[in-house]
Amino acid sequence: MKAFTCITGALGSLFLLTPAMAFAQNTNAMFAVNLTVGQEAVSVFVATAAPDDFKWYYVSLVAGRSYCAELTTQRFETNRVDPKVQIYSQVGGGAGPLVVENDNSAGEPFPLFNARACFIPASAGVYYVVATASPGSVGFNRNYALRVIETTLWSPWFFIGGDYNAFTLLRNTTAGSCTTTETWRNAAGTVLGQTTSLVPPNGSVAVNARTFVPAPAINGSAEVAHNCSPGAMVGHQTSLSSSTGLNFDSPFESRQPW
Repeated sequence: MKAFTCITGALGSLFLLTPAMAFAQNTNAMFAVNLTVGQEAVSVFVATAAPDDFKWYYVSLVAGRSYCAELTTQRFETNRVDPKVQIYSQVGGGAGPLVVENDNSAGEPFPLFNARACFIPASAGVYYVVATASPGSVGFNRNYALRVIETTLWSPWFFIGGDYNAFTLLRNTTAGSCTTTETWRNAAGTVLGQTTSLVPPNGSVAVNARTFVPAPAINGSAEVAHNCSPGAMVGHQTSLSSSTGLNFDSPFESRQPW
């Protein structure tokens, strides 16, 4: 027993003499923490003293698709939170221009004081997502949950051969306007045509692929990106013939979070 006590005492003394490992905090772009689209950072602690009131993450996004960054109350937080989320492009390994930010989101589902920033990246690459406190909540340390989710809608088929028309039928399920980008591709994935629409609150649009897809292309797939919350837009791709009365429906689906 005495020998064992001496050994453990020596190990304890050695541990105390070992320099403590320094852990870098993700308080700037250099030490940003990687996120995968759909992954949730379940506990984002934001303190009040700079630079600890900014927590930086980075995520790889695809141009032309749509995404939302949502910063909400962490499940075990017992106090009211008021966060703010910012998204920056990456330039030369550091933060570039501010792309979009949000403090108190007004979109559905209503997050009250939580934040949701939705956008369509103009270019593919790395984007920084920054969690911080709203200016009105300075002075309060809080725990948040952060996630970046893709909201693009996908349909596998459209057809405009003969007298067929192919309508992208979209319905806005929210009380706010949504801007959408409709894209049609051939079987190889090459873009055939593209347009944008403004869908009014609780409204709908019908966009005909024949108007935007030039001949001789007659079929392919469709996708819709938008700047509203996850689930805000639903729709079908309907190809129909006025002479035969036949129609084919291809539902739009969204990618599910991991």
